[in-house]
Amino acid sequence: EPVPDMTGVVDTTFDDKVRQHATTEMQVTAAQMQKQYEEIRRELDVLNKQRGDDQRRIEKLGQDNAALAEQVKALGANPVTATGEPVPQMPASPPGPEGEPQPGNTPVSFPPQGSVAVPPPTAFYPGNGVTPPPQVTYQSVPVPNRIQRKVFTRNEGKQGPSLPYIPSGSFAKAMLIEGADANASVTGNESTVPMQLRITGLVEMPNSKTYDATGC
Repeated sequence: EPVPDMTGVVDTTFDDKVRQHATTEMQVTAAQMQKQYEEIRRELDVLNKQRGDDQRRIEKLGQDNAALAEQVKALGANPVTATGEPVPQMPASPPGPEGEPQPGNTPVSFPPQGSVAVPPPTAFYPGNGVTPPPQVTYQSVPVPNRIQRKVFTRNEGKQGPSLPYIPSGSFAKAMLIEGADANASVTGNESTVPMQLRITGLVEMPNSKTYDATGC
């Protein structure tokens, strides 16, 4: 139950005004609760009525299904055609002795008797029992002064180490073996002798690359 709203009516003295306001608030609250209770009661009555209707509908469907099942069972015992007439039944003939055909069935003999004879198996396989014709083979004869084709493969032996390209501008420490030991400004016009050097360190190449050519 909510607490009555005493805003603006509570002061230092609890007089008749406060009691009257509290009573009015309680009466209003009780009236609202009674109204909500009546609405819930009406909704429950509607739901109960709908439930009863559904129950009666389900019972009727069950009765209809039972009636249809009885009709199907009756039709299975006495089948009828599309026009409503009963289906004619074939007369039951007693079974004959071993292998004897029943009346109304024409006996079939095997192999079929008639004027047409069964062809021999060789008629279906023309090459059976007949000497096959000779086969012709051709042999190529080499003709002189003609282009001949020959296929060969390269012998992939042991390969040595790959040597880099040393561009101009590279330098390395070396020992002079033969030739003139002079600076670059000296020129020789007579008795020129090629210089022989022995590299004793790494070869410094452009782009900060090096190569170990020691001993070359």
